[in-house]
Amino acid sequence: MQYGGRANPGLSANMRIDVEKVCQHSSFNSGRSPFYKVQQRVTAVAVLPRRHSTLTVRLDGPVVTTLKDPTKGYQLHLRIFSIQNYTHQDWHTAAVAVRISGKNKHIEQKTNKKKNLGYLTPKPLDISRDAQQYTQIEMISTGNFTGIGVVELVKVSSVEELAQRILKKSGKADQRKCELCDKTENLLRCSRCKGAWYCSTDHQIRDWAYHQTICSPRSKAKSRSKLKRARKAQTQGEVVMGEQRVSLRCPLSIMRIKTPVRGVSCDHPQAIDMHSFLNFCNASGNWQCPVCMKSLKYEELLIDTQIQEILAEVPAEIDQVRLKPDGTFVPITLDEIKAEDRAAGENRAAKKQKKSKAKDPNDTPKEQVIVLE
Repeated sequence: MQYGGRANPGLSANMRIDVEKVCQHSSFNSGRSPFYKVQQRVTAVAVLPRRHSTLTVRLDGPVVTTLKDPTKGYQLHLRIFSIQNYTHQDWHTAAVAVRISGKNKHIEQKTNKKKNLGYLTPKPLDISRDAQQYTQIEMISTGNFTGIGVVELVKVSSVEELAQRILKKSGKADQRKCELCDKTENLLRCSRCKGAWYCSTDHQIRDWAYHQTICSPRSKAKSRSKLKRARKAQTQGEVVMGEQRVSLRCPLSIMRIKTPVRGVSCDHPQAIDMHSFLNFCNASGNWQCPVCMKSLKYEELLIDTQIQEILAEVPAEIDQVRLKPDGTFVPITLDEIKAEDRAAGENRAAKKQKKSKAKDPNDTPKEQVIVLE
């Protein structure tokens, strides 16, 4: 595999971009989806407003064969990075067209109408099917985008692989293993996040290109992040913790939670299912808690041990519990829920009837009398 890429000649000196320097910037190596583990940066080029840029991609034959087989888990990505705000850019907002080997590449156009978005990880353009041993890519900027275009060979992690990392970080994995192999003895731990293990310094260095995208520093006083307790209620000037109702169904899948997780910044007791959340974020690129709507990055996820214990103790037919201030809980039966629903329905009907009777009789329209002459 060879590195190559050229910007369009004839650019003025003040518009030149140091591509290599941009690729080494910390923002370029962050803001990515944890599902993509970069194996190699193949080539990169500057992309300037209303200009054409050309990328030449040269791949070995075995690499092309691997890319054509989806079961191998490797993809060839084309992504764009803006130097105007130093963030990875969505293709549908950058006004940059792509032509591969003389053919226009379809780019899906999306319109995001949601206002309360979480932590967004823009999706790269998957060009695995277009990959050949020699591929020419042309990028045409029709707007004001200024940055770089990069071709990367990536290993796509599965939901289960990411789930295992959360279990390790939370101390709930069956056993600790090196992130790159299956060795379990004489392991070294990442001193920054305390959540990754390696059998040697060499494996730690080799994994850093990916691990730095999800590695968050931990203080010595707190070697492991802890989940916040549920927020407190204010009553007559005194802070008290009231009884709270919690569902054992995931708000995303509506199915019973299997592995409960919450974010370190979430202050509600409601947990979400780990696999359902990872699947949702992988599909949408939006890392956001579905309960409190706060940004919820992958590295902020932890196992909720309290809900985990409740799930293991209560029968499968129990969907809700009441959490008490002292940490105990009371299961809510299906009969109780039905009774509460009936009472709520009767209450709404009574309020509607009361409101109807309270109307001013003078507001009723009077009959019209027509006088004939």
